[in-house]
Order: sequence, then structure tokens, then C-alpha cells
Amino acid sequence: MIRGAPSPPTHCSPLCVAGSKRVVCYYTNWSVYRPGTAKFSPQNINPYLCTHLIYAFGGLTRENGIRAYDKYQDIEQGGYAKFTGLKTYNKQLKTMLAIGGWNEGSARFSPMVADPERRAEFVKNAVRFLRTNHFDGLDLDWEYPAYRDGGKPADRDNYAALVQELREEYLDFMNILSYDYHSAFESSVNHHSPLYPIGEDDEYNFEAALSIVSTGVPGKELGRRCGNRVTRPAWL
Repeated sequence: MIRGAPSPPTHCSPLCVAGSKRVVCYYTNWSVYRPGTAKFSPQNINPYLCTHLIYAFGGLTRENGIRAYDKYQDIEQGGYAKFTGLKTYNKQLKTMLAIGGWNEGSARFSPMVADPERRAEFVKNAVRFLRTNHFDGLDLDWEYPAYRDGGKPADRDNYAALVQELREEYLDFMNILSYDYHSAFESSVNHHSPLYPIGEDDEYNFEAALSIVSTGVPGKELGRRCGNRVTRPAWL
């Protein structure tokens, strides 16, 4: 945690060398509302710990664009600006915006991806929004295609079409979200983000997810986030 101006590392580990491993970190904008010493703002982020920082979350507009999910905190209080401003300390740092999340659901994602014209407009509008707010990239966090209010079975294919259209211009890598495999709703205790099956073979582990996703994605474009069990494309 940083209270004043951050200091650069005295030596650069392999993780901060250009072209080496990606260390992708999330910042949740609601952490500023925590009480007391639990409050965490962009100024508390050490800009040298990660190669990529992702600001969560933005939302979708009905006009096929991106909106600030918490306009007061993100725009009026300078949340976006403080976050992207971390690049003044670490020139190699990349800052990205995640859109979606649990609260966004499927209601706006589903009709947008179903229409080729709306998808094309979203790609254009997204790039404009990111550049206006000085982000370097986009992270898609649709929770979840073909599921929850507004979701349709065709979401899977339509979402793949959107990803392909973004990929043609912007795709750099994909993060695999791999947590919440087990939770308090179960009768027994399990690790929420296991690398391998616990006990009997099942699909609720990182190895199983990786075996599915990696069939269509080069290994160098894959990263892991200890997050929900969906895949997320990221653009820079």
C-alpha cells in the first residue's frame, strides 16, 4: 500500500522486463467505499507490482458504447484519471478498463452481440471511450453468455463473433478466470480456485478450463486470473 509517491524497485525482476511475463492485476472501484483503514483508492496501488492493471467495472450503454458504472467515483472524483495516472511513475505499465461484472449481467450484452451492426458500432465506440479516458486496453467480463436475465442460447456464438471482430484489430491476450469453483453453498469445504481436480475428476479446476480454452488460443496469449470460471479477452 502506498501512502505517498511510490518508489521504483532498485532492480527489475523478470516480471517487469518488457516482453516477459504478464502480471495482470484487478482494482475494484467500490473499494473506495470501505470504512476506515480498509478503504483503498488508486493512489494506494503500487504501480511496479504488475505489468497490467485493470479497473473494474464499466458498463454498456443502450447506444452500443461504454459507460462509467459509478460516474461519481469514476469521473467526478477522478477515479479513472488517478488510475491511468499511475503510468507517470511506471512508464511500462498498461492500464485497462473491464466492462461487465455481476451487476451488469446479460441484459445489454445479449442484444448488442446479436446484431452485426451493433457489434461494429460497439468496437468503434469502445476504442473512442478508452482513448478519451487514457486507458490502454479493454477487458470483457460478461457474466455470463446464455445465462441470467436477458441471456439467450445464441449468446455463445454471438459473443464469439464479437471477440473475433475485436481480435482482427485489437486482441492481445486472454485471461482465464478461475475462481468460485467451490463456495459456501456446498456441503463440504474445497479450495475455491484449485489448479487440479480435488479427489474425483471434474471440470471445476484450472487444468480442465485450460485444456478447453487452449485448443483455440496460443499459449503465449493465455493468462490466468484467480477469477470466475469464464474466459475473458483483453485488448491493448
